[in-house]
Amino acid sequence: MTTFLLATDSVHATAAGCDYLVDRVGTDDTVIALTVHEGGGADAERDAADALNVATVRLSGAVETERREGDPAGAILDAARDHDVDEIVLVAPSGGAGSTLRGVLGGADRPVVVVQPA
Repeated sequence: MTTFLLATDSVHATAAGCDYLVDRVGTDDTVIALTVHEGGGADAERDAADALNVATVRLSGAVETERREGDPAGAILDAARDHDVDEIVLVAPSGGAGSTLRGVLGGADRPVVVVQPA
């Protein structure tokens, strides 16, 4: 049994993460789809809900969804520890490594897979 943490901030990032996970997730595996809210109002909340919905639909029921608040890198690392995940899946931001990606890579104590967006 493997537990994956898919950290996402948009529908497009979720789709890319699901493309990576769809052939890796078995019947005994779990995916935790996580969004981190830093503020941004109703539009950000709607985007987060849409992103989590994509994971649930694309990965057919093997998904638990979670929302956290605060610094994205710190929240992702905390969630990975809290759920004792085996692998963290992130989608690389367009335009190079962002601060969240750098923060997770620098602080992770478990494998991190960085997926390129479609």
